[in-house]
Amino acid sequence: QDIAAYWESYRTAKNRKSHICDLVFINWTRLNPNGAIAAVAGSEDDYLPWWAWAAHDPQAALAAAISTAPKMVDRVARGIGEFQPDWLRLHLDQIPEASRESAFSSFKKLADKEHPLESLKFMQENSMGFSKEIFKNLAQKDPWEALDWLKQNPSLQTDRYGSNGNLLDVLLETMIRDCPDDLKRMLAQTPSGEMKRKMEAAMFENLLSTDPAAAIAQAKATDSAIIAGERLVKIGLSLVKTDPEQAFEMAKQLFVINPSGTNSSMRVEYPNGSSGWGGREIQTDELLTALVARDPLRSIQMTIETGDEKSGSRSFSTVANRWAAQDLVSYTTWVNQQTDPAIRKSAVRPVVTQLTQMGQFSEAIEWARSSENSYLYGVFDQWGKADLASATSWLESSDISAESKAQLQESMNRNSRQHDE
Repeated sequence: QDIAAYWESYRTAKNRKSHICDLVFINWTRLNPNGAIAAVAGSEDDYLPWWAWAAHDPQAALAAAISTAPKMVDRVARGIGEFQPDWLRLHLDQIPEASRESAFSSFKKLADKEHPLESLKFMQENSMGFSKEIFKNLAQKDPWEALDWLKQNPSLQTDRYGSNGNLLDVLLETMIRDCPDDLKRMLAQTPSGEMKRKMEAAMFENLLSTDPAAAIAQAKATDSAIIAGERLVKIGLSLVKTDPEQAFEMAKQLFVINPSGTNSSMRVEYPNGSSGWGGREIQTDELLTALVARDPLRSIQMTIETGDEKSGSRSFSTVANRWAAQDLVSYTTWVNQQTDPAIRKSAVRPVVTQLTQMGQFSEAIEWARSSENSYLYGVFDQWGKADLASATSWLESSDISAESKAQLQESMNRNSRQHDE
């Protein structure tokens, strides 16, 4: 009677809250479900008691809805999925097929913490998709069971399922945080392969956060150049702000291990020749970008010392492009000081790129010409598309070779035709 009286006053409130309504009917149906149903019959709230009744007595609520209020079976099914996951797993066959999707929808949102493994299996058996949250709950409750489940479902270990993310990473993050000793034992029992490498990486990141000196020693002692490189990058990134000197040292170590600083390759030699293919890439860009922000001159000098600029490597290009984007004036000053033709040729491109993006085409094209015309045609093409008249005027007065002028004229004519069309 007290609940009924409260509802009578609250149901017409201007700013009534849905969670208050939910609580009213969850308590009302616990005491008197039929009275709650009668109180809202024919109103816009008529579904609330059916949904709430399922929280207390799913069997009775479902039977009553099927026999007396078929339109409310979906509401009862939603309540069962939300409040009674164990009952749903055992009595799914009692829910009419037309309403099972409603139960499944609420079941997934619940993210069962009590019996997550049973819930994952139930979802698989009924083609309900997958719940990352339920898997997280399983990883927290029993990481060994979570690992076994992943082994039984290898397709879910990767990130091919989009929003589910990488489930092995979810497991490892949970173990590092909640039970690192279990992860050590798990690592010792795992055979070589991608899963073991992921476990080792998780252990290393934990070591880096708890004992940086030990992490540095471990990285330097790692036999695999790729794994050592990945670890050095992580160490460098963790030290850029607090210890930039050490961060630069990590980058230097990275180039010692792998001069290109970005990837490894495999080559097989045999009597009449050889064959090779690329290896896994070391993601150095983020570290190099952070180092450029601290000291661009030191960063680019570091890549030059490895000979990277000779082939216009990714490491040199990354540093040069970041510096040019960060401070074009200081970068161009440095470029103009270079006397080695190989260095200057590789260093010009970021200047041309930045000036072109800024719409300073006449300056960009002069820089392009200073690099054996390597980028001349690309700049002129962009200039013609942006400002055909200015590009034409420059071409008519320029002192470039007749052959180059003819090629640029053809490019200009093509742009003109496209403009007319």
